Amino acid sequence: MGKKENFEPDFYYSDFVAMNAPRTGIRGFFDKHRAILQMILFMFLSLLCFVSQIIVLNVCIKIFGAAGYTQQMEFAGVFKAFNQPLNEFIGFLAGNVVAKVLSFVLNYKTTFKSNSNKLFSFIGYVIMVVALIIAETLVGAPLADALKRGFIAAGAAEESIWVSICPTLSMIIYSAADFVIVFLMDKFVLMRQVDKTPETTKTLESGITVDYDEFI
Repeated sequence: MGKKENFEPDFYYSDFVAMNAPRTGIRGFFDKHRAILQMILFMFLSLLCFVSQIIVLNVCIKIFGAAGYTQQMEFAGVFKAFNQPLNEFIGFLAGNVVAKVLSFVLNYKTTFKSNSNKLFSFIGYVIMVVALIIAETLVGAPLADALKRGFIAAGAAEESIWVSICPTLSMIIYSAADFVIVFLMDKFVLMRQVDKTPETTKTLESGITVDYDEFI
């Protein structure tokens, strides 16, 4: 008989343990506190969307203002909040649409790594965005007018930079509340991580638990 060769496995259990060991350091911290990481990512991406909203808002105000779309919009009753120059209204809507679309695209996979139904998420997101735009429109113009009156009362000229940035300041204020609402809705309703792991079954004879995911 020939000499028996020693068997050397290609993979050891210790290798398996090392590969699946919990990460340490900052990565390990975020593994245990995923909500904190999501909030940080959401804040960073929301800041990018917010910057794009400010740019679109002011560009539209300048462009449509120079084109002569400055006539005052006149509404009655509860819709009086919509009374503002047309170029500001266009800038408000355009900035909101651009920021909200970017927020959905960036946060769906990057922040929340969602695997929920995209159609449901998109429809729900559109409904939320429309509701927020209506609410922000009702609040935005009166708040900007209140800020303008405050700066003028404090001695600022009507053509000063302090008066001209009031729409932007108004947007900053109501966007803070918008941030909280959108984050909670995205995380817990619209961009959830759905558990799609196949159900495990037990054989009646042996009682062994079989996870069919292992055979995929």
